[in-house]
Amino acid sequence: MKSTDSLTNPTLRKVEGLGKTLEERLKRDKKRANEFFEENGKEACCDAPKIIGKDGLNVCLNCGYADRERIIDDSPRRAFTQEEIQKRKSNERVYSPIGPRTIIRGNRDARGTLLSPKYKSKFNRLAKIHRSLTTSFERNLWIALPNLQRLQKRLGIPDTVAEDALRIYTQTVKKKLTMG
Repeated sequence: MKSTDSLTNPTLRKVEGLGKTLEERLKRDKKRANEFFEENGKEACCDAPKIIGKDGLNVCLNCGYADRERIIDDSPRRAFTQEEIQKRKSNERVYSPIGPRTIIRGNRDARGTLLSPKYKSKFNRLAKIHRSLTTSFERNLWIALPNLQRLQKRLGIPDTVAEDALRIYTQTVKKKLTMG
């Protein structure tokens, strides 16, 4: 039985649970595959190619053809010109320059008014108590995080790799492997 005969058979037309006809899905898959082969300047691998991207390779589900060229990560975070860099900067999240290790010294409160000596000594006592209550785990991470961010910037490491490194470092601190 030819594939065109199966398309005309009404019992095979409906794909159960999907609500689309088999004919529509086959046309869509064939169109996608043809576009893929036209873009890459290659000939189709079989009569009805069904191309998917898997593990960085383009693979045909029908015949098993695997394209040798790896899919390049073209995520929107990449910028090559100064204009693109500026465009990305305006859309990216803005981080506060003040982190957990930032010490704010001075005689003013959040509104900018001068603190009386009484309140200044009170805040100094609270800061001292806070320092004594923080654990070595927290202090260790407070020191490690800025260092990791500095290394990430200098080496150009992606955010996902830096997050994995921080997760691994957190696990080593929890197991007390960084002591001493």
